[in-house]
Amino acid sequence: MCGIIKCCKNQEISRCNECNDFPDCEFLQKFTTWDSFVTHAPCIDNLKNLTELGEEGFINNIKERVEKGEFPPNPRPGGMKLENIKSMMRSPHKSKKSKSD
Repeated sequence: MCGIIKCCKNQEISRCNECNDFPDCEFLQKFTTWDSFVTHAPCIDNLKNLTELGEEGFINNIKERVEKGEFPPNPRPGGMKLENIKSMMRSPHKSKKSKSD
């Protein structure tokens, strides 16, 4: 399991921006600087924007940037499908831990 997901699940939060250590979390700082996925680099800024704008505002901001040709800054062929952004933002562990966890 991804370390970020594991950390959020252990704290029963959906995203790092809900954590008291955000944005100064050492684990998240390392994730954005050493991880080999180029797309992970802007995650702290994205989470700050998500906090400020809310989910719908964040999605609308991305839609506007797509229309202007500013997004996605994806180094991989094919880019990211806009219709998947909202589902990607949803946490698979949004509810409290169950007894089986």
